[in-house]
Amino acid sequence: MSLHLVFSWFADGAAWPEHPGEKVAVVDAAVVGPHGLLDHIETMLGLGAPAVAGVKRIATYLNKLKCAGAGNFWSKSFETDPWSTAREVLAWRDQLVEAGWGPEIAVTTGRLGDLARAETSGPALPAGFADRLRQVIEALATPRKLPLACVVLIDARADLPAGWRRLLDRLEACGVSVTAQKLDCVRHESGDLARLLAPFDADGQRREFSGDGGVTLLTADTEVVAAEALAAWLAADKAGNEDLVFILGKDSDLLDHALRRAGLPRLGASATSAHRALLQVLPLAFSLAWNPPDPQALLDFLLLPAGPLQAQERREERRAQEGRLAAHRGVVGGSQQASGMSRASFAGLVSAELNRHKFYPAAARSSGVTGSVAVAFTMGPSGRIVSQSVTRSSGSGVLDGAAHAIMSSIHTPPPPGGRFSTSTVIQFHLN
Repeated sequence: MSLHLVFSWFADGAAWPEHPGEKVAVVDAAVVGPHGLLDHIETMLGLGAPAVAGVKRIATYLNKLKCAGAGNFWSKSFETDPWSTAREVLAWRDQLVEAGWGPEIAVTTGRLGDLARAETSGPALPAGFADRLRQVIEALATPRKLPLACVVLIDARADLPAGWRRLLDRLEACGVSVTAQKLDCVRHESGDLARLLAPFDADGQRREFSGDGGVTLLTADTEVVAAEALAAWLAADKAGNEDLVFILGKDSDLLDHALRRAGLPRLGASATSAHRALLQVLPLAFSLAWNPPDPQALLDFLLLPAGPLQAQERREERRAQEGRLAAHRGVVGGSQQASGMSRASFAGLVSAELNRHKFYPAAARSSGVTGSVAVAFTMGPSGRIVSQSVTRSSGSGVLDGAAHAIMSSIHTPPPPGGRFSTSTVIQFHLN
């Protein structure tokens, strides 16, 4: 089977139509952007490899710049801010590689000479997107048969970067048809849509709208109200709005919520929230309001990006809290030791551990069964329950069994004196 690819420079994200077929789905065709096209060809050539994190490439390139020595065009900036300098110079280097540059090009002076020295200095740089493109172009230097029938270009071939034009040349040499998509542009000579495209006449006077229905202008006091109104307008005629194309000037988060409430599919073009860490503060703060305190919850709270501490303080507090947490759990040198806490403190720890493992059996919940189970138990040196017995049954075998499972799940640091016996009551009540 040979693939038919439609290539657009901007189709790596959401694209419409999603595939070039005339029906609801196709098997041998796809709409792809630069990343998608490169992925397909790498797979055909057996060049696929795991993606390399950008920070890893920057860190490696920082070492390469350091190994290149002094007297380069980036040297003064590198002394002030090595990381930012490495990131910026690496971006320039990748752009040059994408355009066809390599250290083998005989330029020994100026900025290209400095970059060539950095390219051959220090550790090997993990392959980035531009390097992958160069590897594919080099692999196609010898024409070969590919399971690719054609590549249809949406953008003008002359407008693509030099490296991508070279890739298309190599694909043609391998027998792949590379053609331009014929776009049918509809010209509106009259009506409100024509006035929207050309709002002024030959004399420079504004052309007023006639209200023929070609343009609908929706206004609202706030963006939220506008999103709700647009979703309601679209939902009023679902069948008539199937061929709509949305042109977005920003992310679609508010509109997506309104569309979902109206029973319509969401656009899915929302940006990642910069305030996600803030949404974690409240539940962590609540978890710290109960005794005994959970040291892991405290550590998570203090180390949140939006938490109360600065970056340097977070690093110092992380080390301190991890040390206290290890001591709290009785972990010293990789082996467990008996904790030095009092029996009352240990009882609080056991209670917190019990609440952490507590669950309500689904069968009992669905049947509305409630009750309380009194359990006497003993913990051994391992921090596990070594014996337990029901001293007062709930009257339900399901609830009594759940209590047994909860107690068996408890695992704490070694109890004071190596052994701890007490009793507790586990309650099962529907809210």
